[in-house]
Amino acid sequence: MEYKQILNIAVLAGEIMLRSGAETYRVEDTMKHILNTAGTEVAEAFVMMTGIVATLDNQDMEMLTAMRRVHDRGTNMHRIVQVNEISRRYCRGEMTVEETYKELKQIKGKQYSVAVYNLATILLHEIYMGEYIKTKYLPSYEKMAQKYDVSVSTMRRTIRMLNEIGAVHTVNGKGTLVFTVGKQCKNPDFSSVLVRRNLSYCIQSFALLYYTGEEVTRRFIASLSIDEREELIEGFEKLNHTGFYEVSIWHYLLFITKRSRIQAIREIYGIIYGLFLWAYPLKASLDATPITDKKGAEFTVAMIQGLKERNTDHCAATVKAYIQEQPVGKEYLMQKGIKEEELRIFPSIRLLLIND
Repeated sequence: MEYKQILNIAVLAGEIMLRSGAETYRVEDTMKHILNTAGTEVAEAFVMMTGIVATLDNQDMEMLTAMRRVHDRGTNMHRIVQVNEISRRYCRGEMTVEETYKELKQIKGKQYSVAVYNLATILLHEIYMGEYIKTKYLPSYEKMAQKYDVSVSTMRRTIRMLNEIGAVHTVNGKGTLVFTVGKQCKNPDFSSVLVRRNLSYCIQSFALLYYTGEEVTRRFIASLSIDEREELIEGFEKLNHTGFYEVSIWHYLLFITKRSRIQAIREIYGIIYGLFLWAYPLKASLDATPITDKKGAEFTVAMIQGLKERNTDHCAATVKAYIQEQPVGKEYLMQKGIKEEELRIFPSIRLLLIND
């Protein structure tokens, strides 16, 4: 039995959670579940605000105890969720001791804060839909840090994150090359927990949009003023004219996040929009543009027609049909080591299917 390795996993998981702002009782609970996989008579975890103690003891072994002091604490719910997900998978027997320890080390080594994650999403929007859409290289770290009012180190971590997902490529001595819409980019780094998690969430966001998009569209379109409807049509017509059909669905999701009268819809669809941005490098690396261009063109024309005719049912059906036909790459992600259970939709989304 790998007693020492199991002890190390429990302590490492506890350290990451405590540093990320988890409550001490939650840290203890996660560590206990991990320690219990050793099957020893004694499997104890004691967590304080400033440190961790874990013990394993059995008749056929010498007692093992590990201590870890924690001096600095912050708030990073993303990392807490990551550790909990890995812990559950390990305790269910879906990961080996070595795999679990490796993934936890990756999380600890790449301490991306919520600020970095949010800034990365903003930059993805600017690369695909905004200021950097026609840019070959991003400005220097210093200039971007000043523009977005963050430290240079935060900007460096953000650009490193964008390198991991394949949206940019930093070249020493030259700068950071941008892969904008329509350009084939690098493959995402599938060894990164962050990349795997966000791509998995994107698959689930397609399901959420599929089961809610039709009714949300019907009500949203009906609620638009004349000026708002014309603004939405103008955006679609511009995309139809330029041929940037790939971003038509993004244009629509972004419009919902800005114009919906319901705050919850604005927030949820804003998250979906962000996840679609994170997933674009995967599609671009697979060179699936011809398929998505054709579907995007059909979607754009159909939405323009429905909006001009004020036919909310037509718009709603168009959104559902478009999402249903998208090649989301589930099989490809599984080939890259993302397990099927990571791609399953959340229970709350399955309930929507039952109620449909």
